[in-house]
Parts: sequence; C-alpha cells; structure tokens
Amino acid sequence: MTEEKEQAKVDVEKIIRSNKNFKSVTLARGNNPELVIQKLPTDIQMLDDLLKGGFPVGKYSLVYGDSHVGKTFVLMKLIAAAQKRNKSVAYLDLDKGYEPDWWSVVGVDIKELLVIQPDYGEQAFDLVESLAKANVDLVILDSIDLIVPTAEAEATMDEISGYPLQAKCVAMGLRKLKRVNKKTCFVCTNHIREGIGKYSQHHLGPGGKAQEDFSSVMLWVSRGPVIKESETKQGGDDKKRVGFKMRATLEKDKVGGRRYDSCEMPFIFEGGIIDNVSGLIELCQEVKIIETAGAWYSFLGERIMGKLSVKEYLISHPEKQEELRRVLSDANKRPVLDVSL
Repeated sequence: MTEEKEQAKVDVEKIIRSNKNFKSVTLARGNNPELVIQKLPTDIQMLDDLLKGGFPVGKYSLVYGDSHVGKTFVLMKLIAAAQKRNKSVAYLDLDKGYEPDWWSVVGVDIKELLVIQPDYGEQAFDLVESLAKANVDLVILDSIDLIVPTAEAEATMDEISGYPLQAKCVAMGLRKLKRVNKKTCFVCTNHIREGIGKYSQHHLGPGGKAQEDFSSVMLWVSRGPVIKESETKQGGDDKKRVGFKMRATLEKDKVGGRRYDSCEMPFIFEGGIIDNVSGLIELCQEVKIIETAGAWYSFLGERIMGKLSVKEYLISHPEKQEELRRVLSDANKRPVLDVSL
C-alpha cells in the first residue's frame, strides 16, 4: 500500500510537470530547502532579534507609525546591512526627501544605491514590478501615504471624486507584486492617521486595507523615552537630550518572528546610530543571562558595577559580546547575528 501511495505521488508530479500550463508553477515537497524563507537582517541587534533574523525575502513588509519616529532610519540601516552583504538595492523616494550626506553618515553606500523618484502611484508600482522581475535584492518604497494616482494628479480639485483612488491603486499594485516578488525583499513605509469621531479606529493607514492583507510583516514604530547624556557616558549632563528609545512592535508576522512582541532601540542623534551594546545588555537582562543586584551586573563570571561600566567593558572586550550573543541564541533559539557595532 505504501508503494502504491508513493507511485501515486510520483504520477501526480509527472502530470503537473508535463502540462505546459503549469511550467511556471512552483512544485516541491514541504521539506524542500528552497521553500525556507530567507531573511535580510538590519544589523540592529534588538530588531533582528524581534524579527528572528530580519525582513523576509520574497515577501512584502510594512513599516508604519507617526512622523519623525525613525521609520526611514530603520530602512536606511536595512539598506546599509544589505550593501555589506553585496545585495543590490533600489530606493523609491516618493517623499523626495533623500539627503545624500545624512544617508552616508548612517552608513549607506550612496554610490551603490539606486534612487528613483516616481511621479505617479501607478508608475511607482510598475517600477517595483520591473525591479522585482530583475531580481533586485531589496526594494524600498517610501511612502504609501504619498502615492498619488494618475487620475487624481491630472484632475482639478473640483473633478476629484470621493472614490478611494489611492486605495485602489495600492491594492492593484500589491496584487501584481504578489505574483513576481519571489527573490526580492520589498518594504514600504506608511504614516498613521487618527480617525475622526469618538468610536473611530485609532490607527488608520492611508492606502486601504490591502496593505494588511498582503503583508507578511507589519512593524509599528513609535517614539519611546528620551535618552539623556548621563545615560550614555560617565559624567554626562543629566538634562541634555542625546537621543530617544525607538520602540518597534511586531503587529503582524507570518514568517516566524515574535508576533505582538516589541523591542526598544536606543537611537543616538549624533552620528545617527543605534546603541547595539546597550540593546544587547537589555536583551540579556530579559532572559537572566545578565543578572542584576542593585547596581551590580553579573555575567560570564564577571561582576561589574553600573550599566555604563558594563557597556565600556563589552566595547573593550568584543569577544565577550560574541559570547553573550551565542549564549542568548542558545537560550532562546534566536539566530546569531553578525552585527556591526
């Protein structure tokens, strides 16, 4: 009976493969390694830990939140990390806000970055489709709320109807991309809006519901507590603000991340950096790899007083950082990440 079942499976595969209408169909057994979803890391320790490796390849991801909370910054770090791995990157700048000097400071190789500034929404999605067909590794569209359909752009204010043209444009574009986006990591940003009225939904993203339906990852970025200078260096000013905690919440995940969980990334204004060492300390504290008793921190046979002293010790002993990451990976079955500090 077992042999008959196996023969039946083989016959089914032969029938499918022999039909010319199914030549483009992906056909594989469920344990085929080719079906495993690859991920593109951001090299931000806390975020990659939340996403369990990074943003998924061959999928659509959405990064959304209020203005000035760090959405584009997160994607800039993703671009820089992809370039370090010799990946091709295209950035569709609907915001027309690309600033080469700032992007260079953050770590992006602007000579290798393809920047495209589309005029219309349909044009933007056609470009994304062409880039995906060309197997560009990473395509970023910034942002959905700035997509202007052709019919709306060419009409006068009196001629624009109440029909949701932007939502229709986004839905059609994402439907087309679902078919061709197999080797490209496609990430969009969007701003949230507050609904009008007492009983309205709090978070509203321009562009319609299709974004939620087609996305494999939805990352909500918000602003957390302020970081004072005294928290970053010994003898620092307790009133001077040098950064803030960038909070990322994984609202939707279909690719193995820590769904509905969140993390806080210490963002420092000067130099546009994420303090990965402080983030590593906080991650290790969560799972008791670093234990605290008052102001004392105990880990890997060391006992040090004060978080800043622990941070300085780890910076001067990079081998201890790697050991902490390995212990963290073993404790939570999280991927070991090659993070540039």
